[in-house]
Order: sequence, then structure tokens, then C-alpha cells
Amino acid sequence: MKSLVMPVVGLPNVGKSTIINALMGDKISIVTHKPHTTRSMIFGAKKTSDTEILFVDTPGIENVSTKLGSLIFKSMKQYLSSLDEMLLVLDATNPRLDQFDEVICKSVVVLNKIDRVRKPKLLPIIEQLQNLGAKEIFMVAANSGDGMNELSQYLSKRAEGAIEHKTGSLYVEDIAQFACECVREKILMHFEQEIPYKIWIYPKSVNVSENSSWKISLCIVVPKQSYKPILLGKGGQQIKTIGTAARVELCAKLKQPGYLDLEIVVDEKLWQKDLVYEQLGWKNRK
Repeated sequence: MKSLVMPVVGLPNVGKSTIINALMGDKISIVTHKPHTTRSMIFGAKKTSDTEILFVDTPGIENVSTKLGSLIFKSMKQYLSSLDEMLLVLDATNPRLDQFDEVICKSVVVLNKIDRVRKPKLLPIIEQLQNLGAKEIFMVAANSGDGMNELSQYLSKRAEGAIEHKTGSLYVEDIAQFACECVREKILMHFEQEIPYKIWIYPKSVNVSENSSWKISLCIVVPKQSYKPILLGKGGQQIKTIGTAARVELCAKLKQPGYLDLEIVVDEKLWQKDLVYEQLGWKNRK
């Protein structure tokens, strides 16, 4: 099978995950209105009979004054410098081209949110991208789907000329990771300020098989005792609402009914542990 590997990069909240989900025709990345939603590498493969496009959804490239934010920023800067090609997503309302001067020349640029900008204002942005040597430029509004067909067709043609790989050698869907991310998405949507950014979710047990119901048990770790009753809500109603919303999405994903169990655990030293950063895909860099 011919496989095209395409990392998708950009600043926080420019629409990377929305674009990948649209190209995939399926949800692999969580999407919220909040910046820094994605905090680890997420992989998804779009397959035809003889081609495969492997999308790599990456965290927003912006330095944040937290240990995790700093690790991601340093690692992503190194990652960008190592790439030969990438899908660079820019926000048409504020493209901030100066952040990507060094990599635009090896980028297929996707200018997103063009529905929020008058066309005359897009022309100087496009001209600057061309002067910086962008490989291709696509103008899209990912939320409405405008321009996405052209981008999808371009990537499909690129995949036809890609190198050969054994089928399935690049990507195996990790339902445990999807379940954790799905629950984190619901928490991000239900809570403001720091709580959604301070939790860590990991799978305790995952039992999934074809043509039968599934059972997934997840642990939500919080760094403060005061967070637990907030997440639980009065009479456990808040965590029940989160679990129900996540279970509905998992049922649709797995095409089978199933059971989702959520447990909240307090660990005040959570973000001091290198294990957490390593399992998120970011090594502790001093």
C-alpha cells in the first residue's frame, strides 16, 4: 500500500483537529473552542484500496508557562525542524506568518476560517505565502466544509505517488486513547479555567471485541482534593453527564453498545511525575 505521512501543525486554536476530522470523515481528535485542547500526538489514517494518508495531529506550537506547555513547545520546535513536509494550518483572521518563516517553504499551507475575512484582505496574505515559497496554498472554512474537497483531492493524488508500505504498518487505531481523549473533551466543554488542563486520564481496563458489547474503565486523576467534588457535581450528576456524553460517542465509534466507567482519583504530586509526561509523548527536558 502507498502511504503519505502528513503532520498537521500550527498555532493553538487554528482548526487543525477540525480539518483532520473533516478529511478523515471520522473523529480522531477532540475539538473544543478552547486553545491547547490537543496536548499529545494523535494519529489517524484515511485509506482507500491501495493508498493511505496518515495524519498526525499535533499540539499548538506556543510557549506556555507550565511544565507541560514548555516541554511541548521545545519538542514541537525540534519536530518541525526535522520535517521535510507538513500541512501548516493558519488562521486567516490572524495568520502570524512570522512564527513560521523557516518552515513555510516546506509546507502545504491551509488558510482556515476564510469565511471570517473579506477577500481583499486575503490577497496580501496569499502573496506573502507565495513569496516565502509555500508549496501549495488552500483556502478553507473547515467548520462549513468550504474548500475541503479540493484539499482532500490534492492529498489523495499525492498519496498515489507516495512510497510503498505494508498495509496497516503505520497506524493501528488505539481506542483506549480515543476514550481518554473523548472524556477529556467533555470535561473541557463543561468546565472553565484550570480544571480541564490539570487532569490526566488513563485507561484502567479496555475490553473491546467485534460483534459484542464493550467495557472501558478510565481513571481521571486530579492534583487537588478540591477538584474532586467539582467534577463529581451534586449527587454525582456532573460526572454522570460527562460519562453519558462520552459513552454515546464511543458507541457510535465502535458501532456497538457498551459500558463506560469513570473513577476520580486525587494525586497531589501528579504533575511532578515524569511518567505522566512520557505517556503523553513528551520527555522531561531540563
